[in-house]
Amino acid sequence: MVETDANFNATWISASVSELLGWKPEEILQRPLAEFIMHDDLLAVRYERASLEAGIKSNNIKIRCLTESGSYRWMVGRARQMRDDKGIVTPYVLSLRDIHVEESIRRELESSEEHYRLLAENGADVIILEGADNIYRWASPSSIDLLGVSPNEIVGKGPTDFVHPDDMELIAYSLAHPTKDVFAVDKIRCRQSNGDYVWVSARARNVWGSDGQLTARVVALRDISAQVLAEATHSASESRLRVVLDNQSDVTAMLNLDGSIEWITPSVLGLIGWRAEEVIGHRITQFVDVEDIPGVRVVIANVIAGHPAEHETRLHTITGDERWVATRAAPLFDGNGETTGSIINVRDVNTEHLVRARLAESEERFRLAMVSAPIGMAVIGLDRHFLEVNLALCHMVGRDEKWMLQHRVPDILDPADDPLDVHMRAEALSGHVIRSGRERRFLRPDGTLVWVDHAISLLRDDAGLPQSFVSTFVDVTDARATQEKLRYQATHDTLTDLVNRRDLYNRAEHLQTHLARTGDRVGVLYIDIDGLKTINDTFGHFVGDATLKVVAERLAAVGRIDDVVSRVGGDEFVILLPALHRIDDASSVAQKILKSFAEPINAEGSTFDVGVSIGVALAELGETADDTLRRADAALYQAKLRGRGQSVVWDVDFN
Repeated sequence: MVETDANFNATWISASVSELLGWKPEEILQRPLAEFIMHDDLLAVRYERASLEAGIKSNNIKIRCLTESGSYRWMVGRARQMRDDKGIVTPYVLSLRDIHVEESIRRELESSEEHYRLLAENGADVIILEGADNIYRWASPSSIDLLGVSPNEIVGKGPTDFVHPDDMELIAYSLAHPTKDVFAVDKIRCRQSNGDYVWVSARARNVWGSDGQLTARVVALRDISAQVLAEATHSASESRLRVVLDNQSDVTAMLNLDGSIEWITPSVLGLIGWRAEEVIGHRITQFVDVEDIPGVRVVIANVIAGHPAEHETRLHTITGDERWVATRAAPLFDGNGETTGSIINVRDVNTEHLVRARLAESEERFRLAMVSAPIGMAVIGLDRHFLEVNLALCHMVGRDEKWMLQHRVPDILDPADDPLDVHMRAEALSGHVIRSGRERRFLRPDGTLVWVDHAISLLRDDAGLPQSFVSTFVDVTDARATQEKLRYQATHDTLTDLVNRRDLYNRAEHLQTHLARTGDRVGVLYIDIDGLKTINDTFGHFVGDATLKVVAERLAAVGRIDDVVSRVGGDEFVILLPALHRIDDASSVAQKILKSFAEPINAEGSTFDVGVSIGVALAELGETADDTLRRADAALYQAKLRGRGQSVVWDVDFN
């Protein structure tokens, strides 16, 4: 019994509640009862409460109550209201009765019956209930899949309506010779709705009444058409196998426990020159080279012990020659699992053996060449792990051989070059490129970079499948530095380190070709130092050269990162401004340059003011770089005419 307030909070409980659910009274009192009822049952509880409040008599309801251990227990509950003298509802009184055991049994029984019903209705086998009069009373729905007929079409019929007439004797015999009330027919034919027959296995069990009389029989039919087809195929396969064995190029033989030949295929004639009947009865060691007999005996001992074995050996032919063969032997067992002999397959590998011998010699030469090579060499797995490395490569990357063999190519590559390495190996794997070579950078442990000329070739196995890569590495760090120095000298002014005239024209042509596709414009600032001759005459050419360097530094500082600053003559500079939209953008840069020369210049201890004049032009679509520079030069000329120290934008009247 439980007493609650108007909000269904527990105000008193009987001792039996604690005994059933395990809660102490203080753990339940003043708490909503909903906290102790399974969520799925709360709807029914709320419905009953609403009925009570509406004046409707309460009914018994099944609910699951939470125990102190966290499990739920089935209870039957019923509630009633209590009213005071004025008819006002005060507490509720709930009576609970434990029905956990009987409810669990009932549900388990329902589940079990449902389980067996589902098995019968959804199983792949067809289940049929056959009466004592051999008339079918019930059939499972799987009859549609097996026979193409519904259960209703089976009920009322008997075995003669479905079983092939030639197989009825098997059924009659099985019924007459049951085993513990069970009879079975391994293979019969049953007619389908379209008139075809399907192979099935039948299992049946008699059902006896309390009076000892046969009341029914439960029959299970299973589709074994695939099995019957497989047996027929296997029989045909055995015939074909005999034909194959009699005509194969390999030799197959059956040996007894002492190694004597009991049976052998006719192909032995082509292998060693003797006919099959000439070798049967002889021990196989009679045909083996005397040096290889111990190895063959080990193989025979392993097979007798029940272990398959493989071995290469030499056989003597009828002409006295030697022929290398590969043998593969497997034990034969009797019904008790005891070894009775062996089956051995012999394949001619004489040519392969000679090729492998030559290959081993070639590989040894490769190893010697790799060890003594002055350039770096490595054999690298398809996963880019180092498999073999030579001393030259170890010195090149500053690592020892042990470290290299524990690492992969990316571990010594500059990360920026890793995509190129992956691409090169993909080229080699594609089969279209036999040798793929590129330059890339190795990273030494101290952080220094080593430029190498890297070539990759692909090694394939005997089946032609990719096996590994062979890579060569030539250190080109010094050569590359020299080449880079020469290139820099060819494209830069020796005094100011700015781009020279020739490289400027190349970059201008490239920019105008590229920007023509994007719709952007190229701006050109043609700059001349005002009064450089006076500086040279006053302070000397040494100070004049220093002045040119300072001017170059100020011009480079004003420009954007993509701007190209160049010296094109004695005191003339040109700045290319890519990706502009208006002439005003170029004029804005020119004004910044003019402001940067507001401060005096200090050159070799002398301080003086230096000004510049600037001609501004914007490249026109379709014109050459030479045309744009010529227009900027014309604008510069106007700036000088107008008093120097200013910038002038090119105008068509300047022509």
